[in-house]
Formats: sequence, C-alpha cells, structure tokens
Amino acid sequence: MMRLRFFVFCFVFIALFAAAQAQDKASLRTVAEGLYHPLGMVLLPDGGVLIAEMGSREKDTRFGFSLDSAGVSRLNADGSLGRLISGFPSGHDPADLLGALSLSLSPDQSTIHLGHFDSQQLYTLPVEYAASLPDQPFYPDDLGRFMAGTGGAGDAFLLHPYDIAFDAAGMPIVSDALGNSLVSAQGGAWNTVHRFAALDDPKHLSGRLEAVPRGIARAGSEYYVALFGGCPHPANSGELAAVDQNGRQRTVVDNLNMPIDVEIDAAGNIWILEFAIFLAGETCFEEEAYQPHSGRLSRINADGLLETVVEGLDFPGAVLPLPDGSLYISEVFAGRIRHLQFNAPPPSLQRVASANPPEPQYASVPDADAALRQVIVREDLSPYPGRDQLEGDTELARLGRDLFFDPILSGDQNISCATCHHPDFAMADGRVLPIGAGGEGLGESRAFLSHVTVSADTRYDIEGQQPNPLIGEFIPRNSPTVINATLLPAQFWDSKVEFFDAATSTPEDAITEMGLADVMVAQALFPIVSRREMAGVTFGDEPAMVIRNLLVERLRNSAVYAARFEAVFGTRAIEPLHIAQALAAFQRQLIFTAAPWDDYVAGDLGALSAAQKRGALLFFGVLNPDFNCAGCHSGDLFTDLQHYNLLVPQIGTGKRNGTSGREDFGRANVSFDHRDLYTFRTPSLRNVELTAPYFHSGAYPTLSAVVWHHTDIWGANMRYEPRQHLPPAFQSAWLPHNFERQGHSAALQLQAGLPMSEADVADLVDFMSALTDSRARDLRHIL
Repeated sequence: MMRLRFFVFCFVFIALFAAAQAQDKASLRTVAEGLYHPLGMVLLPDGGVLIAEMGSREKDTRFGFSLDSAGVSRLNADGSLGRLISGFPSGHDPADLLGALSLSLSPDQSTIHLGHFDSQQLYTLPVEYAASLPDQPFYPDDLGRFMAGTGGAGDAFLLHPYDIAFDAAGMPIVSDALGNSLVSAQGGAWNTVHRFAALDDPKHLSGRLEAVPRGIARAGSEYYVALFGGCPHPANSGELAAVDQNGRQRTVVDNLNMPIDVEIDAAGNIWILEFAIFLAGETCFEEEAYQPHSGRLSRINADGLLETVVEGLDFPGAVLPLPDGSLYISEVFAGRIRHLQFNAPPPSLQRVASANPPEPQYASVPDADAALRQVIVREDLSPYPGRDQLEGDTELARLGRDLFFDPILSGDQNISCATCHHPDFAMADGRVLPIGAGGEGLGESRAFLSHVTVSADTRYDIEGQQPNPLIGEFIPRNSPTVINATLLPAQFWDSKVEFFDAATSTPEDAITEMGLADVMVAQALFPIVSRREMAGVTFGDEPAMVIRNLLVERLRNSAVYAARFEAVFGTRAIEPLHIAQALAAFQRQLIFTAAPWDDYVAGDLGALSAAQKRGALLFFGVLNPDFNCAGCHSGDLFTDLQHYNLLVPQIGTGKRNGTSGREDFGRANVSFDHRDLYTFRTPSLRNVELTAPYFHSGAYPTLSAVVWHHTDIWGANMRYEPRQHLPPAFQSAWLPHNFERQGHSAALQLQAGLPMSEADVADLVDFMSALTDSRARDLRHIL
C-alpha cells in the first residue's frame, strides 16, 4: 500500500512538474481588448483573424429587448481591430454561451460561414469582402444564405449552431448545442449525422447528463467534438469525443471541466480548451456560478500524451493555432484575445510618451473683424439657430413641463426629470456624476437615501419602506444639459438615439420601428426605464415596455392628468408616446441661442470684446492653422456630432465594460466596433460656461482645465490629480489610465499635442463665454 501511494505521488509530481515546465516556457500576452464576448476565431488567407462576438450583456433583463450587438470583428496583423459584420441579436445567455455565433472558413478558403441561434441556416460572406475593414459593417441582410428556406426533407432543425467543420466534400458539419447533435447539409436539407448519448454524472453513479457539443474539428475520417457535461456542469463531467462518418463514437479524453473548443494544428497536436470550473451548489446560467481564472489549455501530442500547457485562463472561449506554432486564445467575459507563444520572452510593458508641443506660432491678422467675417462666410454660419423651432406656450408644452418636474414618472416617485436637468444648473445637475433614483437633494448636495418607499404599483413582492439597494450606484455619465438638445439630431453621450436614414434609430427595436422623426420624443422614452435613473426599486429590472405601461396606468389613475391628456390628445387612452411627445414639446421651449456671438454674426461688431475676438481667431484656426477647435466644434451649434477619444480620465463605476467592469466603452457600446472604444460625441459649446463639470465623466470643473487637457491628452491623463479636480466623494472613484488599452482610438487631431500659451487659454475661455445666451443664466421662471 505504501509503495502504491509512493508511485501515485511520483506520478502526480511528475505531471505537475511537466505542466509547470510547459507553462514556464510559454509567454501569454494580450493582443486585443474591448471585445463583446469573443468566442470563435478564424484565420484568413491574408493573415487576418476573424473573431465572432456574442454581443453585449446589456440586454433583455433591463430593457426587455435584445441588442443587435453580436457580430464579427477583424484583427489585422498590425493589431488594428474593427467590426466586419454586425446586427445579429446578442447572446440569449452570456453565462451559458447560449446564442454564440459560429464561425468557420470553407476548405477552399473562399467563403466565410456564420451561424446564429435558431436561424435554421448558415450565413455566408465571400472572403474577398473580409480583406479589409469596411467603413460600415455588413449586416445580416447583406450576407448570403446557405440552405436558406430548406429543411423540409431533412430530419433536423438547426437550433444552435455552435461550431462548424467540413466533410470531405466541403459541406458544413455543424455542432448543434441545443440539439445535442452533429448536423450536416445532405440532399438540400439539414440532417442529423450523430446524436450524442448522455454522459455519466461523476457525482451520482446512476446519474446522466446532457452531452452538449461545442467545438468541433475534423481529422481524417473523424470529427473531434468537445462535450460539455450539461447543467449543473459537475466537475470532471466533460469529455473530448471522436465520431466517425458511420456515427461510431469513442471517448478520447474524459474528466474534463466544461470543454469548449478543440483544434488540430499543422503538426497534428490536438488542442483542448476548458472553459471553467462550475462551483458546486450554484445555479446554472449565472456568471457568478463559474470560478474565475479556472480555464485550462491542454494538448494531445503526436504520441498521444495529454499535457496541460496553460492554466488560470479567464473563461476562455476558443483557441486558434497559428502558422508559426503559436496560438490565439479568446477570453469571453474579459473581452480579449491573448497570444500564446512558446520559448518567447515575457512581454514588456509599452508606455506612450507624453506629447511635447512646440512653442505656438501666430499668423499676423491686422483686422480681426475682416478675418472673422471670412470665417463666417466660409463656414456658412448663421445667427440665432433654432428660432423657427421654438415651441410656444402650448397646452402640450405645459403638460410636458409639469411631467418634467413631477416625480410621478419615476418608479419610487422620489425623482423627476428635472432632478438631473434643473433650472438652477442650466438644465444639468452641476455634479460630476448624477445620483438618480434613491437620492434626495439637488446638485452637489444630493445624497443617497438610506431607505426608499416602494410604490404600491410594483409587480415585485415588496412595498413600503425598504433599505435602499441603489446606495453608491451613481449614473455612469455626466448629466448633459437639455438646453438646445432639441436642435441636435443625436442624443446621449454615445448617440444611442440618433436621426439616421430619415428616421430615429435607437437601441430598442420597438421604438425604432415607430419611425419617429423627432429624436427628443424617442430620447424621452429611455431614462424612465433605467433602474438607476428613474425606474428605481419599484420597477427595478422590469422590461422597458412594461415600465412605460405601468407609468401610463399611474397617470390614468390621476384624475388631473387623465383630464389633461384627454384635452391635449383627444383620448383618455394615454400611451407612452403621448408622455414622450409632451416632454419633447416642453424641451422645444428650451432653445437659447441668442448669444453675443450671434449678435456678432448678425453684424454687430461691438458684440465681442477684443479678447473674445482673439479667442475666436484661435478657435477657428486663423491665428494658428495647427490649432483649430472648429474642426470638431463646427457649425452653428459648435459640434460635428462625431465621436472621439480624448483620453479623458474615467470616473465612477463605468458601464460594466473592460476586464475590471469599471470602464466605459462609449460609442462602442452602440456600434460594437473596436475602433469606437472610449469615444464620445462632441458636445455643443453653446452655453457651455454654465454646465460644469465637463466631459462625459465630469472629470474637470473648469473650462480652462478642459482646454489644457486638449493641448496634451496623453500627458493630461497621466498627470491627472483627482484631489485637484474632483469633490471628495469621487476622488477614490478615478480609474487610472491604461494607454495600451485606450490609446489605439485616441483622436488623431490631438495625438501630437497643441501649442498654446496661458493667454491663448484665457482668450479661448473668454470666447466660449460669448456663446452664452444671457436668458439661460437665470431659468427660475421655468419653475
């Protein structure tokens, strides 16, 4: 017995030593981050890599709709990355990978095949269309169809195509993760090649588990298939199976933990990727039920020996062998691709040097007024924009005003639209980051309540006074002013509501399909359904349309509001759209564009001071062509409505993006394109002096600090001092910069820095004060 124990000990020691040796010889570095649940990968003939992304986790539970955020990105050899295909609904369950996109390349390397949950077909795209990144990604309607409209003569429905291999004739063989089978295209229909029998449950001798096929790879006459042990995924319940063309199945390796992918490299090594260890006693389909950093990569070499190569992977999804013997590994929840190289030195940390702009050089401008008149003509600028859109004192606007200030539109009835868009703060809130539902007070004095009162119209089994679960949950982005918002065809910092192609596009299909021409109407439908903003504990995570209908019912039960809606709309059948139309009408009264600058553009040369005129010459690039604020802050509203990454310090808990979950990917959360990471819409500068603090994160309290940040975005980020710019409550909420992750999308216009002096900054700030409509300085009459 002692001898047996000794041999077992020696065997375990040798195995662990060999695994450690293998891992010591490998270097693992991140080559791409900011992806949305990356899973499958494909190597293109030109060396580019396609990455299938399951999409954003921001979906169903909060809004009642699935974002069309799944798609395919292309990773170029130079490290650049962007979306090739978009517009597929996001994964139905990110934790259990339900809804993952399957991705493969035909044996002749001419066609990309793509499968999606419950599509009953494969989509196709010629490889030449993936040779470079398009300005706009392809959408499902742009793709070809493989086996579209067929299946009547076959015996299979393609429920969840998880991975794709090809038979000897070049036809797809698909692992169907919901059908527990392999499915092929035979005779013009989908047919079952093999259905997997249940697996043994190692925890219960007589128990059986579903055999869920994930990754698949063909080797000669066999298909190697990674089989999950079905829910609840007991430890060591998965296996790697081999299935021949006659349907005979054999076990290659068992005792695996959630094997998710299998690949065979040019040398004949079989690579096996294990997703994670499932924690005993936990509930399936919850991300917290899986142990982080428990993924593992192993290989079966040509001698048939199994060895662990890398442990501690963070929920890996796919492995891709590369021609040089290295591998790419995707990590699903971290949203990154890692490069495993053998016998390579560990990666060195790269740092971006701070810009060192040259001394400013100025052109000679003998007549400032003449030079500015040329600018006005060249840029086709007009005074007092939006005057023709100003809403009168209509009953619709009065109804919208009262709704705007009434907490009846919030779940817990403790916040109104005006709480974060208040007349005392130029229709913003004067805070770095807002406190939405669950707070009391205004501006910097606003604080979280210890308890909230849950309204009787909640659909949850709670009512009355409850401990506030929202304490510490700041709204992730700075509250923008709604002054002049009606003049902008895009709303929110990431333009998730925008007028596009003759209609308003939104992240919610039900709203987009209304074909609304007014972005303010569409915009008003969103804050009321956000838990942290207005829905609160009473409505919580109810689907968006459910929340809107609950609010409608609340208004119908108010005799006063029921009568007012009937007077305005001619019906007592209040609709969510009626609420939005009223709110939009009120906001059309908030057009303030009669500033000194407008008087100057209209011909009053005395409307600007000498310093403001010099600031205008700087702003429009007349004094120094290398310094041109109007390149982005263009037009009568001083915004080009485009999105840029200015490397602004990130404050707060972010949007649950990145490996920390504290980052905010900005516009990429709408476009799902890596090129848009950390970019935000150019804000209008009208009345900007009234709406501190600034940027999407509220990182700076003064305009002069904002201008200095523009002059050296790299250095400003590195030198950022929270105690200098932030109130005490936010000083510990600053997320230090990471240029390796953020720098790739930094605004090209500001990469090299801008030459400026103290006098330049002062004059620019003085000019921006000339964009303030004096009527916007005191809005108490709105109350």
